Amino acid sequence: MQAPKYRGLIVDDEEPIRRLLARALSCEGIECDQAADGRQAFERYRSRRYDVVVTDLRMPNRHGHALCVDLLKASNRPLIVVLTGVIEPRLVRDLLARGVDDVEFKPVDFRAFAAKIKVLLEARPTLRRKNGAEPRPPADIAQQAASENHDSNNKSDTNSHSPVKRNDPAIEKPPQTSADPTAVQAASSGRDRVTTEVRPPTGGPARSDDQTARRTENVVLILSRHTKRAEQLPGLLQSETTTAVACENSEDLYRRLREQRVDLVILDHQLDGFLSGLDLLEKMHTDLLRPDAILIGELDGEDMKRVESLGVEVTFPPDVPIDDVVDAAHRLLETRNAADPLIPPQARKLVELYEDIPVLPQLLTQLLRYMEMPSEEIPLKKLADEISVDSRATAEILKLTNSATLGVGQKVVKVLDAVNLLGPKRTITLILSSATMHAQSELLKGWSEPLRIWYQHRSVIVASTASVFAKRLEKVSPNTAFTLGLLQDIGILVLANRGRERYLNSLLDRFRSIGHLDLATLEKQTYKLTHAEVSAAVLDRWKLPQALVKPVLFHHRDDEAEECDLTEQAFLRVMRVGEALADLLADVKHASRRMKLNRLLGHHGPKHAETCRECIEASLTKAREACQLFALPAPSEEELQQLLRRATAPEGSFDTIEPPEPEPHELTATVP
Repeated sequence: MQAPKYRGLIVDDEEPIRRLLARALSCEGIECDQAADGRQAFERYRSRRYDVVVTDLRMPNRHGHALCVDLLKASNRPLIVVLTGVIEPRLVRDLLARGVDDVEFKPVDFRAFAAKIKVLLEARPTLRRKNGAEPRPPADIAQQAASENHDSNNKSDTNSHSPVKRNDPAIEKPPQTSADPTAVQAASSGRDRVTTEVRPPTGGPARSDDQTARRTENVVLILSRHTKRAEQLPGLLQSETTTAVACENSEDLYRRLREQRVDLVILDHQLDGFLSGLDLLEKMHTDLLRPDAILIGELDGEDMKRVESLGVEVTFPPDVPIDDVVDAAHRLLETRNAADPLIPPQARKLVELYEDIPVLPQLLTQLLRYMEMPSEEIPLKKLADEISVDSRATAEILKLTNSATLGVGQKVVKVLDAVNLLGPKRTITLILSSATMHAQSELLKGWSEPLRIWYQHRSVIVASTASVFAKRLEKVSPNTAFTLGLLQDIGILVLANRGRERYLNSLLDRFRSIGHLDLATLEKQTYKLTHAEVSAAVLDRWKLPQALVKPVLFHHRDDEAEECDLTEQAFLRVMRVGEALADLLADVKHASRRMKLNRLLGHHGPKHAETCRECIEASLTKAREACQLFALPAPSEEELQQLLRRATAPEGSFDTIEPPEPEPHELTATVP
């Protein structure tokens, strides 16, 4: 147990949670008081200083949301972390937009949670002392807020002339709307920030539909002690698709990193104050805040080792011409947005306007970089440490590892042990699969139970089939194929939820009852876009790697698949086989669906016919195991055999009689 370095306040109406959390935090050097509700907590806060307040939301007397709002009014407020069982994305977005530092969802691994709080605290006191502002006990908070508003109004004229602040979008807004919650990037599942599009300043000329669909997507933060560089870079980088902001100091930079998605940071290595540019990048890395980075300054041999370990994209000497920095920034941003022109603006706009798309933990984008490495080169300890920072991912991987389906045979309590047992790539796949299943469950709320089961079974069959065929016939990563299979149809959920009556009760019902119809063709006729394009827009919004976005985008575009390399084409083939098998098994029997599957399998030639049959059998077994693993309704052994007989039946055995198709004019519609 470490000697107390910080003081915390735990607010929860469940005494066991308070006790366990206090014990975990004390091991990290955080001595804690406790309160059973928001009213008691606020009284304690008024009487003494706290470095961190951890609060539940749903409590008697006074709920946690009201407590957070009051704490945020203090000039030297504590770190505010919400730990709740209330899973509601809109509430999370509201809390983070107001300024809450983090949101976690119960249940958590208390040790990992405490370690993360310590990391958050480590980023605050040094920066605060550097600016000469020591924390002090709060006076009357309402009085403080009024005083701060008065001071800020008196300083508004001076600040308006600051070249550093002139490029800050928040400054452009009218005072009464400066806390626009839509301008902030929200966090998901209480841990990591994900995208809620950063909006450009209000005012100015009206934009076209295409411009509106491609609002500011790139955010660049600049921290430089060189006045000329700090003044010129924002203006040179600012564009229709990029917001560039020069930060006043390290604390301002770190605050912005926590408030919104940031794509690129440009830092001087030598900075005023205690922290260097590399120190800041290491803190970001520890806290899983990992935008691309350009580092400018004199770097010795030890510095370059740190640069390499952090994966800093670009370094420059201190006298670098500013045009070289701008060119490097544009190259990095273009790389991040490589697939943007391929996704139809209509699909991007649909996703942007749909506020109920669940957020995906940023941890996943960090873990997925390991999928491109050979398994033997993945640092297992580092991977386990990154997972352990995320309490939900930690709890999920330990639960899955100890499940009867995986059959480990021993109780696993450490993430590193789980990684060693499962292997690094399977570990990452399980974490991503679990997060995707959770996102699907959020989008399936309000669906009837039969439709919900239909989609979940379809998704698991596609993923399992893609995985098996990838491993046995295409010789590409089965883990990546499984992930692609889960993600490729998520656009169905978005289209259905944006226009439920039209999509579910008309289009989808017709596809499921009329065997020769193709879902993507119906969508194209109805909405001028397909679920594959909407799925790709969702993945792009989640900032998943382009290696996942591109196959998902193209899996219904036969004419453009040539743009993919050989590996991507292999993934496309297994994704299409998975979808064809799911269509064959889930809905009405029809010879055209059997023929479609056979046509796709024919790519492997007659000599692999028996292997294809074995792959189909293995796919159905894997799908059943996946249902059990992720607590979905699973078919019985008898039902599994029936599915297998249906999947391998000859073409001529299918009855092609089906209901009459409605008149074509019923399809006319616009994007929901």
